[in-house]
Amino acid sequence: MDKTTDDHLPLSADEAVEASFGERRGLDPAATGDRNSIVLTDRRLLLVHRSGRRRHVTFVSLLDVGLAEVRRTSRGISSLWRVALLLAGAGSALATIGYPPLEMGLAAVLTLAALYHLYRYVDIAEEGMILLHLGREQVSLSYQGRLAEQAYDFVNRLFGLREALLPAPAPAEEPPYEPWDELGEWESEWRW
Repeated sequence: MDKTTDDHLPLSADEAVEASFGERRGLDPAATGDRNSIVLTDRRLLLVHRSGRRRHVTFVSLLDVGLAEVRRTSRGISSLWRVALLLAGAGSALATIGYPPLEMGLAAVLTLAALYHLYRYVDIAEEGMILLHLGREQVSLSYQGRLAEQAYDFVNRLFGLREALLPAPAPAEEPPYEPWDELGEWESEWRW
């Protein structure tokens, strides 16, 4: 059980917090301090969004969660190709356009776009997302890519608690065994 540091969560009297997952802290009891977080109790999910001093809490029953996805986008070679093409476009603008203000302006815009994509490739970490399907609606929480294992642990806990809430299925009755005395439709009297 998780001992969350936020005592201001609207919980029922007999409800216990099992886990908290935040966009920056991941699977951490203090994750409710993040701007966006999901708090897992023994009966429901609390989706917490903070904007300044205001906090918005949305409640969802665990039984309403039908599907959960953990997505992760990693850095690929396509970003570097985009940088190379933008720089090639900037060079082409300088070489082919005969009007200096237009060629300098277009080359500057293309170079800035290339630098932005290079910055995103080098400096910004991998990103991920937990996506919960609630009937026709979807709820998502973005997180940093280094927290992917913790996201998988959180989703596994969610479905473990959800399974515990489901009623046990009644044992299925098997039909009584009846031996075949007569030839069935699939049998024929012809033998090898």
